[in-house]
Amino acid sequence: MNIDKIKALRIDTSKLDLLGVTKVVTHIAITKPSSTTFFRVHPEPEWTFDVITYEDKGGQEVYVVSPEVVSFFGKTARSVRLYLAVDRSHNLFLIPLPLPDSEGKWNQWHQSKSSALKLAQTKWIRIQSNQKTSSYDVMVAQGDLPEPEWPSCGFEEILAKAFQGRVIEDENHPIVRGLLGFS
Repeated sequence: MNIDKIKALRIDTSKLDLLGVTKVVTHIAITKPSSTTFFRVHPEPEWTFDVITYEDKGGQEVYVVSPEVVSFFGKTARSVRLYLAVDRSHNLFLIPLPLPDSEGKWNQWHQSKSSALKLAQTKWIRIQSNQKTSSYDVMVAQGDLPEPEWPSCGFEEILAKAFQGRVIEDENHPIVRGLLGFS
């Protein structure tokens, strides 16, 4: 077989749906995108969700905490707004942005992240932490990238997948028991 015949067999993997393959979303991460990932944020406010979260650093999981048990967490739980985002590989994820404190103030990190997420509603961006300024640097894609493909399912379905198995509702949850010193 010659090289031209081999080259003719090349497929565009971004168009796998043409081959009868449909991606089924089974997991939605709650995470900040990596510094090399271009992403967009859904522009509609209905596609955000305010919630209390707890991040299990050891297990690298984010849990949703019911207001009834938040007192067990002290400062380890935080109030965040989750933004639906999508990357260039069509992966959906939720980006947490801490809500302002009781006086309505943010630190520099949160303020710059908020500005970046607002920009990501209309442009493909990536963010990098800048330790010297205690904020995020925002890079806008220079290429002519297509508009993101948002899911056909509702936001409630996305939240259900994101929080599946990661809701802390009572003091009998293993995370709460661990925080209280029980095994």
